[in-house]
Amino acid sequence: MDKKQGVKKKNKKAGGKFKIVVNNFKYDRIIAKYAKKYGVAPDLVKSVVSIESSFRPNVISSKDCKGLMQLSKAAVITIWGKKKAETKWKKIFDPETNIETGTRYLKKWLTYYDGNVNKALVDYNWGHGNFSKFLKKHNNNLDHNLEALPKETKDFLTKYNKEAKEAFKKQKSGAFGECIWITIFGIHICIRAVAP
Repeated sequence: MDKKQGVKKKNKKAGGKFKIVVNNFKYDRIIAKYAKKYGVAPDLVKSVVSIESSFRPNVISSKDCKGLMQLSKAAVITIWGKKKAETKWKKIFDPETNIETGTRYLKKWLTYYDGNVNKALVDYNWGHGNFSKFLKKHNNNLDHNLEALPKETKDFLTKYNKEAKEAFKKQKSGAFGECIWITIFGIHICIRAVAP
């Protein structure tokens, strides 16, 4: 729910019409903080934010997933436990809370699948119960059974593997410039040198 406008915003999920936008630097500091804390690649976290919400913090999906990383209440409970989850769920639209929870959730699946990013992303997007049944049915083989995934999950994985990786290559090549964080009077500022 957008508190200012009182409007419930629907998310155009992975199959939606928005592009991967990695040159949105608004949440880079928060992403870097929790990526480092939980040992997840910042580019992966930023890709999930871009694909899931297009950097819109107040998005709510038709399945009641919320915020930048489109988290369900079940995911929040999985990460924080029932007691703490209530507090976190009430603040799920806060970028800091959402990114920390989403990054921990990603880390859970990356660890579970021994660092296999594709499996972690499918589990993150489709849900552990669904993906566990899929892996059982397909002899634990995702790569040779991508067509059997639901369209939304397949689109999510495709966006990450094609568009996000390509966009990050451009960013790292200097197309968007390198971000150097400085703090002035308690305000974090990104200074960026943009390539000509």
